[in-house]
Amino acid sequence: MNVKNKVIQTLTMVAILLAIGSCRNNNNHRVATTKAEEVEDVHIIRFEQELFNIPPTAMATGLPKLGTRYPDFYSIYVERVLGATANYKEYASYANLMTDFVTNPYVRGLYDTVQTHFPDLKPVEKELKVAFKHYKSFFPDSTLPQVYSFISEFSNGAFTFENNIGIGLDMYLGEQYPYYKSEDLGFPAFMIKRFKPENITLNVMNVLSTSIIPELPQNANLLDHMLYYGKSLYFIQQMLPSKKAHDIIYYSKENWQWCKENEVNIWQYFIERNLLFDSGMLDFLKYVQDAPSTYGMPSGAPGKVGAWIGWQIVDHYMEQNPDVTLGQLLVNTNAREILEKSGYKPKK
Repeated sequence: MNVKNKVIQTLTMVAILLAIGSCRNNNNHRVATTKAEEVEDVHIIRFEQELFNIPPTAMATGLPKLGTRYPDFYSIYVERVLGATANYKEYASYANLMTDFVTNPYVRGLYDTVQTHFPDLKPVEKELKVAFKHYKSFFPDSTLPQVYSFISEFSNGAFTFENNIGIGLDMYLGEQYPYYKSEDLGFPAFMIKRFKPENITLNVMNVLSTSIIPELPQNANLLDHMLYYGKSLYFIQQMLPSKKAHDIIYYSKENWQWCKENEVNIWQYFIERNLLFDSGMLDFLKYVQDAPSTYGMPSGAPGKVGAWIGWQIVDHYMEQNPDVTLGQLLVNTNAREILEKSGYKPKK
């Protein structure tokens, strides 16, 4: 398997995409009522350990056992991460592939590095328990997802599938990990700074939000996209209320202060150019996509300020409409209605 030539994905929606931001304090947290002790301890299944612990000479017999033990995750891992196209249940046909994979010196070295950085995942499990406590409070009838860890070959930091979540541990080795800067991977410097353990739970909550928020239609306009990201960030804040807003959005304190001082100007920029209801994707994605800065904004502006504005609108909407539940917010696809009922009009 030629790892270096694999197509690099940045976490679903993802990939550490989410750092969408807000320039207000955004302390509109609706306190969860479920007690922490009422939520079971989170146990992350170390799928990468179980896979790499199969002796290469016993892959033909060990792989079926692994696939039977974790059928859902095994199928997703084979299809989504390894990019295999044949029936994942044809274990015999994959035995050689998996043997080559786990014995590849480059991949094996990556596995060893991951194990050194993450001998256990107790800090992550502890933080996920807190997040799931809040999740269960807002969605009491839901079943908490099972969480797996894996090695993605630098392609995926987190994803959801059915009622499961996968965490690509090789995307959180710290910004000093030398291979992140390799030309083969092509990660921009601003994104490498986010590849650290403390962002695991944040990204897990992000992909969990995208499993609830309806996908946008192809003709979605800029406001639709702004509120999509705004709802995702609001969800993350409710799940992780102890996280500081500038940490959630990966802004520096200087970026944060710039936003606070320029909120009115940012909003006027969109209004005066009639951009909110523009459905020309190539024109407006530059305002919501992850980047070190935002097109059209003055020097000092952080990236995706359009997504940041979306969070502001959502926050105002929830403040002005206290009877609206988090679940109702997330599935509401009427962006114009949310904007109107938010009363969002920043003032100098």
